[in-house]
Amino acid sequence: MERMRKKKRRGGLIAILLCLAVGMTAILVSAATGEEPSVYLTVRQDEGEVVALIGLTAAEPVASVQLTLEYDDNLLEVKSTVFQKDYSGMLNAINTQQAGEVIFAAAAASGVEADGAVMEVTFLPKADAAGQSAVFSIKDAIVGDEEGNVLLEEGSASAQFIVSSSPNSGIQGGNDDQNTDIPGDSEENGDA
Repeated sequence: MERMRKKKRRGGLIAILLCLAVGMTAILVSAATGEEPSVYLTVRQDEGEVVALIGLTAAEPVASVQLTLEYDDNLLEVKSTVFQKDYSGMLNAINTQQAGEVIFAAAAASGVEADGAVMEVTFLPKADAAGQSAVFSIKDAIVGDEEGNVLLEEGSASAQFIVSSSPNSGIQGGNDDQNTDIPGDSEENGDA
């Protein structure tokens, strides 16, 4: 009888250790593959227009995205907004009515692979914008999966850009200083 109890205890202990080992392996694999979602922002000038590209990376398919892009409305005005092809099939809403902000949200019943551009916002520089530093930032980014789970909450990113008077500057001009990309947060209230 005593032997049976010892075997059961060992069996239970082995099962617990096995579960812990499997769990730790999953955590280590998750950390090694960089599965934490993040948002990013890049800015360039193309033929006189300033283009902000908002991107997202996540290991799981994304079924909802909501965020605010802030920009300097003293230097720029929104010309157009375009969801990129993977996100264009989502039910979406874009609000450009508030000067200095582009608020957008998108949702779908099934998710899309999140590894690249979500949206492109094109701005027209105002008359006195040349040579001025325009700051862009993404704030309050929320990303969800197909089951309604929040993958990223309070994500953010920012970029600073010097508006050029020449029509083709920024990345096309080869001046990386013109396109300062600062990756977004991948953790809640923390820096990546």
